[in-house]
Amino acid sequence: MELPTIGGDKPDRIPDPAQIAADRGERKKETRQVILGTVAIVISVLAAGFTGWQAYESHQARIDAREAAKVARQDTNYAAAQARQDSHAAIGGQTKLADRSAEQAKRSASAAETANKLAILAMRQAQRPWIGPDIKTPVVTGPIVIDQRGMISTYYQMTAVNYGSFGANNINFWAQLYVAQDITTIWDRAKYTCSLATGNPDIGRIMFPGQERIMTNRWPALAMDVIPNTKATPPQKEYQAYLLTCIGYRDQFRAPHHTGTIFRSVRPENGETVLFELTPNQSIPVEWREWHSFLD
Repeated sequence: MELPTIGGDKPDRIPDPAQIAADRGERKKETRQVILGTVAIVISVLAAGFTGWQAYESHQARIDAREAAKVARQDTNYAAAQARQDSHAAIGGQTKLADRSAEQAKRSASAAETANKLAILAMRQAQRPWIGPDIKTPVVTGPIVIDQRGMISTYYQMTAVNYGSFGANNINFWAQLYVAQDITTIWDRAKYTCSLATGNPDIGRIMFPGQERIMTNRWPALAMDVIPNTKATPPQKEYQAYLLTCIGYRDQFRAPHHTGTIFRSVRPENGETVLFELTPNQSIPVEWREWHSFLD
């Protein structure tokens, strides 16, 4: 059946419903494909962006890690250097402290040793004997004799007294005669005489406190030297005689001591100095006056 026309035009053909439905389905399909393509594109873009963001973050993380590692190395190196410096400073401080302690210990030991020596010396000085010539009769001699050969000698006999509070060992008497014009060397020669008196620890007698002891026999004192004054103008002819005596002894600790006395010769009748020439075959009466004395 044909539909009536309007305005005299021929009526269109009535669309087929099945065709319409098929067209609609085709359009929907195309629309879905477009949508799906669009979604895929969006997803791809998002995925690419996410991937790029991840790559950026990974790269930044690597940069941050390198910077952190660099800072960590710097911190580690600084800490190690500071630790070495502190360690060296500590070792140096400990070394200085140890050196000071060692020096202080050395000084303390030295001071203790010195104090001990002083204590021993004080004890020995307090417990030592004091032997000297008898004040009344220190020495007795004969005349000075010059024999026919020109040899000069005299005989002497000494008396010693222990003026201390402790006993003495190895009492030994010694004397030497010096004939001189120049007396400048007399003191050195007197010390030499005392070195002979104390040189042998195996001879000599003992003396108790307050005891007096005289030499058993008189002994000869030979002129050890004749000392001219070579600077005198005109040359001198006359000489003087000096008797260098020494009493040597040892204390209970075996330490040597001595008391030395230098006597000069005087005339018995007036106490004037005896002056004589070296003429053989003469005997000169003398008396000995103490001129100088010393002890250790």
